[in-house]
This record gives sequence, C-alpha cells and structure tokens, in this order.
Amino acid sequence: MASSLLGIDFGFKRIGLATGQTITGSTSALNTVPNERHNTNWSGLDKVIQEWRPDTFVLGLPVHKDGTDHDVTKAVRKFAVQLEERYGKPIHFQDERLSSSEAEGILQQQRASGARKKKVQKEDIDKLAAALILQRWLDANC
Repeated sequence: MASSLLGIDFGFKRIGLATGQTITGSTSALNTVPNERHNTNWSGLDKVIQEWRPDTFVLGLPVHKDGTDHDVTKAVRKFAVQLEERYGKPIHFQDERLSSSEAEGILQQQRASGARKKKVQKEDIDKLAAALILQRWLDANC
C-alpha cells in the first residue's frame, strides 16, 4: 500500500491540497493552487507534486446529499483522468459531501476560541477540506 498521499479538493477557482501518511494515518492541510475553470493549473500542481512526491492521490468527489452526481462531478472525473495520465499515480475517490462547510466551521470555531488569529480565507477552507477528505479516506481504508 502507498505510504505518501496527496489529498485534493478540486475547484474551478482553487485546488485545495493536503498531505497524508498511511503509516501514521495522519493528514496535514498543505496549501492551495489557484485554478481556472477551463485551464487546469498544471504548473502549480507540478511544483507541489515534485516537492511532496506522493504515491497516491485521494480526490474529493462532489455528490449531492442523496449520492447522485453534482454538476461538478463530471469535471472532477475528467480532472482525475488527466491527473492519472500526467503523473502515473493511482487515484482514489472520496465522497466530499459537506467537507467545505465542515472545514469552515472548524476554522470559525478556532477563530472564536482565540486559537486562530487571522480571518478565515477561502484558501484556508479549501486546504482544510482537502485534509478532511484525505482523513476520511484514511479512516475507511487503512
């Protein structure tokens, strides 16, 4: 089994990223890469992947609450094909329902308690959502 993972929360404006390890079962929010709807920021992803050298990708799959495909689901599946072709690494999908709202809630709670000083930014939400997606996958598969 892979030991180093990269969690991805794909978005048309930003791609949230997180790292994880199967040995420890832990994840860390990493950063975000700016993105464009019809032009994936491969150079930004190249830099992250070159630096972290993941064995496997865990990609958040957006679906509705009832499990049916979301409008973004098709774009994420297309991105997954391109990701696998480009980097030659296995990809696992993880249901990402409510990951962004959960991430925002966690960050807002940290700010309210004083544990977080700076205002919550969309980039913070996206990278924490990637960590939550990756943690769910690790919890279910390791």
